[in-house]
Amino acid sequence: NFDAAHRPSHVRGILVVTQITVCVLLLVAAGILLQGSRRVQHLDVGVRVRGVAQLELQERFRDRVLPMLIAHPLVERVAGNADAPLDGAFPRVAVYASAREERSIDYSLVSSGYFGILEIPLLSGRTFSESEEKDGLPVVIVSETAARALWPGRAAIGQTLQLASDREALKSSPLATFRSAVVIGVVRNAVSGVLAFGIDRAVAYYPTSVTSSGTRLLLRTRGLDQEAVRLLSADLDRLAPGGLLSLHTLDQQFAVQAYPFDVAFWISNVVAGIALLLTLSGVYGVLSYVVVQRTKEFGIRVALGASRGDVTALVLRQSMRLAAYGIALGVLFALGASKLLSTLVEAYLEVLEPTAYAGGVVVVLAACLVAAWIPSRRATLVNPAVTMRHD
Repeated sequence: NFDAAHRPSHVRGILVVTQITVCVLLLVAAGILLQGSRRVQHLDVGVRVRGVAQLELQERFRDRVLPMLIAHPLVERVAGNADAPLDGAFPRVAVYASAREERSIDYSLVSSGYFGILEIPLLSGRTFSESEEKDGLPVVIVSETAARALWPGRAAIGQTLQLASDREALKSSPLATFRSAVVIGVVRNAVSGVLAFGIDRAVAYYPTSVTSSGTRLLLRTRGLDQEAVRLLSADLDRLAPGGLLSLHTLDQQFAVQAYPFDVAFWISNVVAGIALLLTLSGVYGVLSYVVVQRTKEFGIRVALGASRGDVTALVLRQSMRLAAYGIALGVLFALGASKLLSTLVEAYLEVLEPTAYAGGVVVVLAACLVAAWIPSRRATLVNPAVTMRHD
């Protein structure tokens, strides 16, 4: 029975196509993650993280520690913020612009020094005054994305940003006094808590003071980041034993957020390498089996005048047919997987990353050619006289 005789070959062919598909998928994914990792490492996050430390204190020590920090020789400037730029996603709030269309934007409470320490440029208007910070007056600074989204084609300065929640719902919120706030400034886009979100999110900054309860402190330090943090930590421990909850640099926070990209890249590389080895062995095994099964056929072809090159080409064509099926399926699956990945970290991963797809396809093709070469050469060594004698 012809079908029964060839069923094992068909099953092995399906297994090889599956291996090639998985291999292409993983190699393309590794390439996309590599490009994403490179983008993260060279990313303009809209803020200057080097030389900036974040400090969190127990509230009872705030009045004692603040004067020391302001006067400390290692500290250039001090600012306050409720949500640090790389310390987790900013909270979101529903707002109305003048068009009465409800939108959801990120927000944080910051002092005016926040923009200077992080070197976030002021594009128009002004920052908060001392009285606006201290008294929590109803003013707001928005990012350029927020300005474009809320007041397209118009100047944002002087516009009113109104919270969608009513007074009762805002009673326990830090935004209770900002139910209706006037825009006094527009700043450049900057990261709002999480690298994966990118820097193009709409953000509203409301005023707070470094003396306000619950406000974290940002410090622009002099000298080496880690050395400055070590010395500051020692001084704080002497001044307020047990009062320091956390003190770390924004460089460290950046590294922590970038780390998953590096881990994902190396894991995908290891898995892709294993898949590549399986593909090599799978293609070699199937074609070796096919050569043994078709020994008589090859002998007859040679006896009828086929050259050894013709026999080699025949075996290689079979290998490339399997490779073509697997590569086509692998590219399709890679497109779907990269689209899913890009929705999770849309700022850094491209669905169509030409170098990743080209690299994955070329590597798999080369692997299939190498794996097919030995069986194809073996097919050319068939002796037609021996084949006929054993028929």
